[in-house]
Order: sequence, then C-alpha cells, then structure tokens
Amino acid sequence: MRILRAVTALAMLATIAACNDDGVVAPSAAGDAAVDRGIVDPAKGPVRTGWIIGEDGRTPVKIGYQVVNGHAIYDGDVGLGPADRIAATAEEAVRGMRPGNTRPTFSLHYSGASIWSDTKGVIAVREVFSPTNLWSALTQIEKQVPGIDFVPYNGQYRHIVVYYGNGSNYYNGCYNGACEIYIGSASASKQLIMHEFGHGLGYQHEQKRCDRDSYIKMIDANPYPDQFSTACEWVQMGGYDLTSIMHYNSREFGRLHFTDWNGYEVCGYWCRSDLSAGDAAAWRKLYPASTIIVDSNNANNDGTVAKYEVSANWSIGSSSGYYGTGYNYASTQAISDPATFWFYLPAAATRTIDAWWVAGSNRSTTTPYIAFNASGTKLGTVYANQQTNGSKWNALGSYSFSAGWNKIQLSRWTTEGYVVIADAIRVR
Repeated sequence: MRILRAVTALAMLATIAACNDDGVVAPSAAGDAAVDRGIVDPAKGPVRTGWIIGEDGRTPVKIGYQVVNGHAIYDGDVGLGPADRIAATAEEAVRGMRPGNTRPTFSLHYSGASIWSDTKGVIAVREVFSPTNLWSALTQIEKQVPGIDFVPYNGQYRHIVVYYGNGSNYYNGCYNGACEIYIGSASASKQLIMHEFGHGLGYQHEQKRCDRDSYIKMIDANPYPDQFSTACEWVQMGGYDLTSIMHYNSREFGRLHFTDWNGYEVCGYWCRSDLSAGDAAAWRKLYPASTIIVDSNNANNDGTVAKYEVSANWSIGSSSGYYGTGYNYASTQAISDPATFWFYLPAAATRTIDAWWVAGSNRSTTTPYIAFNASGTKLGTVYANQQTNGSKWNALGSYSFSAGWNKIQLSRWTTEGYVVIADAIRVR
C-alpha cells in the first residue's frame, strides 16, 4: 500500500549552521550551490540573488530568483512575494526576523512536515481574485483530505491570498503570515487550481523527483529546463505517481517534453478532476484529520474509525454535488429502516456532528438525524431540511459521546411523500 508519495515541500535547501552569541544562526554554507536552482528562463525577467530565512526560521539561505511582474519567482512557479522585499544580505534577512523590522521573514519548507501545522489544517483563503472554480477545487481537496478545512478569510494572520496572475502566470509562495497563489484566468480549470494549492500546501512537481528517470524519458526540456530538472535534495516518500495532480503534462509548454517508458504521453494534472490515490495518501499523511468522515461508501472510510450500514431497501443516487462517490436515498414512511453512520472514539468526548446531502425539491424538510452513544443511549434528534443547503457541511449539533462505537442514524420515519438522502457525516 502506498502511504506517502513525493513529499517535496516547496523547496529543500539543506543547511549546516551554527549559532553565534546572540542566538542567530550563521549563514548557510550551501548558498552558492543553491543559487542556480531559481533560474528558469532569463528572458522572462531579470535574474538576481538574495537571502531568505530557511525552514528552521533562523538560518539565512542564499537563493537565485527571477523578477516577474514585480515578484520573486523561485524554481519557475514558486513565488516568494514582492521582489523588493528579498534581503540583499544575510544580515538583512536576519534583521527582518526581529521585532520592529518591516522586512518579512521568508521560509522555504522542505522537510515533509505540514507547513500549516500551526493552524491544525484550518486554512483561511482571502480572495483578492475569485476564479469561478476556486471553491469547487478547494471542496474537492477537503473531500479527499479531511484534515484540511478551507475557510473564508476573517483576519487570520496565517492565510492564503488568491491574486490574479496576469495572463498565464501561476505563482505561489509564502512570506510573513500570507501565502500567495496567483491564478492566471477567471476560468482557470479546477485541476489547475488544485495543482497550485498543492504548492501552497507544501508540494513540488512530481517530475522533479530524484527517481523520475526510471519512469519518464526526457525528450526536450526547453524552453524552461529547470522545470524538468531533478531535485534530489527534496524529501520523497512512496512510489512515483504519473497520475499525480502535481505531475506536468508531456506537452506542458507546447512541445513534447517527455513520455513514459512505453513511449506514451503523460496527461498529468491536465486529466484530473481530483487527487490521485497517491496524492490523497500523501496529503492525508501531512494533514491528519482531527475529524472523522463517515461516507455512504465504505470503500472511502477508514474502517478503524468509520463504517456505514444500510439495508437493500435504499437505492444508490448519483446526482451531482455528493460527497465521495455517491449516496443512498429512500422514500419516507413510518418504518424502522435507518441508514447508520458509525464512528469510533477512543475516549469520551463532546463532538460536533455535520451532515452532507444533495439537495432537491423532492427531499424531506424534516429529515431525522438521531445521535446515540456507544451504549445505545439516545442523545438527541435533529430534523434537517434537505431541500436546501446541499453539497456542503451542515452542523447538526454537539453531543457528549462515550468511548467506543457511537452512531448517527438517518431515519425514514417522517412525513410521507418525500425522500431522505444518506450521503456523509463529519465528526469534529
């Protein structure tokens, strides 16, 4: 089983450092070796060198970058914010770390740890630019990686800002509390937005893995050779994934760059509308869920903490907007035939229950959700209107559950003449 595919978080610059008397780490000796990594195509903008603070938050690291539309771009599409804020010396980079200085502290993340661990996977998104498919892309990531929860920006220090990328420029990167993602079109595809947010979550391009030459044959790396260079200094786990949302298409820049080892072109993220199985496993590893999702398809559930039961009297539905891979539905009538969402808690805890359904005019406006603890004690009932608020999480309430297998039952026993939808619940 693949546990974690390439985890190549933004950019890895290995450093060997020592503290001086005031606790500031001395500049990295790897500086000059790393400089050329940032140069993609000199024709795109002036090439410069500068200093940023490395992943440890203390060590100045020398980098090469290009100035494109006023922003410092590293490795082709990893943005480091406004170019005029890149430090010219290691000393300037260090001064920017200290209170009272306005120069931002930049960080390159490379260790394979979540770069959003301080937010516990809750990531605020500020929309300066709002592509049509933005929230569709983010919802897809949330579906496959329950440990990630994108929320609208409301003043959070740590957040992602979405900007217009001036045509076809798609850049990303972090400085201070804000991580910038540049999207080049209001009609940008769902998969392209997911790809860019993959960078924002800490991942680099799959085709830059050190072992890629065992899986693809390079033909023509021009016009941007650095986009197709390998980067063995980055952390990689699990097998190479030709279907990754982070893998380039064979014709990314309008010419045939590579094929697989059988001579076939690789579609990469162009052909995805979701994360690959390898992507999902990797992202879940870095963003473990503090929540439990119970889907109406047990193939999507972690059987150690989530399971679903329903009788053969329930039909399978596939109208758009469902969670996971579909849902069940049944007519309302005075009958004891619930859909049951089970979840395991190792210890007693108060948890909030959310429900997901596909809305429709034939849905019940009084769909009963009944909460039980592991002893079978009924904790409460909520009646949900499934004609509205579909295709999103809706809070049902908070309950004090006991250790063991608790459950939420969706009952058919309500006003007749409608259907009820059993799609998914979230325990948080």
